[in-house]
This record gives sequence, structure tokens and C-alpha cells, in this order.
Amino acid sequence: MTIWRHPAANATTVSESISLLVISEYPVVRLGLLAYFTDSTIHVSGQTDSLDQAAQHVRNDNTDVVLVDLALLKPSGLAAIRHLLKIHPGIKIIGLSREA
Repeated sequence: MTIWRHPAANATTVSESISLLVISEYPVVRLGLLAYFTDSTIHVSGQTDSLDQAAQHVRNDNTDVVLVDLALLKPSGLAAIRHLLKIHPGIKIIGLSREA
């Protein structure tokens, strides 16, 4: 899967908002979060189901926050978080879980 980039990712108004990358294996989760944050100060700059693509996005773009689905299988959500923190120590990460 290729990483989806919001059409306005390079617009000047986006720089005034929080840039969010969503990582989940489930398209419905990614699309639901995209819809939820529409018209918000949080701008979904990308979404993917791949750690490699997420790492590339974090390296190349000005991502403020990464939302990681902890139910990721390859690698696990926690392994993905460790990897992202290794390549970008200052990045903010939120773990998403469907468990209560």
C-alpha cells in the first residue's frame, strides 16, 4: 500500500495546525480518523498500514504526532513505536487500542 497524503499537505494553512500521521492495518480506522479530524486544527497529513512508509513519512515530512494502532501485526504496535522514536526521538506518539 502506498501512503496517502492529504491534497493540502503543503498548503500554508496546514502549517498552523497539528500534523498527524495515522498508522493502522484497518482502512476503516484510517478513513474514520480522517473524517473525524476534517475541519479541525488537527490535520491528517498521511495514513498508512506500513511501518516502512510511516518511517519515510516521519523522516521527510514535518509530522507533529503519529497515531499508532497498537493492534498492528507486522511489526507489533509497540515495536513500531520504538522504531519511530529511534529515527525521530522528538516525535509525539499516541497509541490507539480497541481494548478497554
